[in-house]
Amino acid sequence: MISKIAKVQALREAFPAQLGAMYTAEEQDKVQDVEYEEVKDEVKAEIGDKANGPEIKVTPIEPIGSQQVPEWAQ
Repeated sequence: MISKIAKVQALREAFPAQLGAMYTAEEQDKVQDVEYEEVKDEVKAEIGDKANGPEIKVTPIEPIGSQQVPEWAQ
């Protein structure tokens, strides 16, 4: 029975669109609907607050061609 349950659960996870909602009569008593909370608006607000954080200052570097080559390297 444990092997059967493991295989069925693996198939449900592998093919959720085809097998996700299929349950046997024995499993019907154990299936419960879980309440959930929609968080899309909260996520968007958090992204808006934190996405444009403090400005980072970058010091430009000289291009490689403009640097002087030491004598020993010539």
